[in-house]
Amino acid sequence: MPVHVAVPASPVESVGSTGLWLTSIAVLVVLLVADFVVTRRPHEVSMREAAGWSVFYLALPVVFGAWLWHAFGTDRALEFMTGFLVEKSLSVDNLFVFMLLLAAFA
Repeated sequence: MPVHVAVPASPVESVGSTGLWLTSIAVLVVLLVADFVVTRRPHEVSMREAAGWSVFYLALPVVFGAWLWHAFGTDRALEFMTGFLVEKSLSVDNLFVFMLLLAAFA
């Protein structure tokens, strides 16, 4: 009786290493701590401050995509940026759905 062994159709290539994971977690912790320290006291957020934070948090993935391009090539950077843009567009779409729901039940 033959024994069938499951073999993946193609090997999965990963850029994830222990160092990259540890760096990512460290950067996330630093960003969270910085965000809590900077915004710890309640205040009315101005349009300029909100725009500044938005630009900062939109620039982070763009810088990360540039680093991916430099470190791993065009394909990996393009995959990341495509995923980022799709996710960002879907999150904006969700804002419109929430707005419609809140308007319907207000």
